[in-house]
Amino acid sequence: MKSNETGRSMIEMLGVLAIVGVLSIGGITGYSKAMTKFKTNKLREQLNTISTNLMSTFINERSYASLGASNEEGTAMAKYLNIIPDDMILSNGTVVHAFGGPLYVKAISYNGKQYSAFSITCEGLPKEASVVLSIDNNNLQDGSIMHLKLAQPSE
Repeated sequence: MKSNETGRSMIEMLGVLAIVGVLSIGGITGYSKAMTKFKTNKLREQLNTISTNLMSTFINERSYASLGASNEEGTAMAKYLNIIPDDMILSNGTVVHAFGGPLYVKAISYNGKQYSAFSITCEGLPKEASVVLSIDNNNLQDGSIMHLKLAQPSE
């Protein structure tokens, strides 16, 4: 007797669909992790750019007082002075970071000196991204930010 098979059975098709489904879930998870890593690196770049721009803009001043002490005032002045990159400013004037949350800049007091430092606040960061600013007072007399790194918690 000859068997005349010209197609695939339903069980074979279900097996293929199951394999495709499992691979798709793995791909989506990998894509999600890759996007988080990309956005984390982008945020690190944005914060480094803003910090560098702030320090170079105010290099001859002894304080950041003209930046402003409130989030709104400081961010508006930072936009006016072109400290914040244009790609971070939305059409309505809101400043957002790589993860899409609001970003604020303002002058703050440090070591008892009024407005001797600045603050960059990022709201809406996922728990996978945390910002660590370290100050090296041994090398920089004014306590400027020496290192800026974005750390991800170890898994």
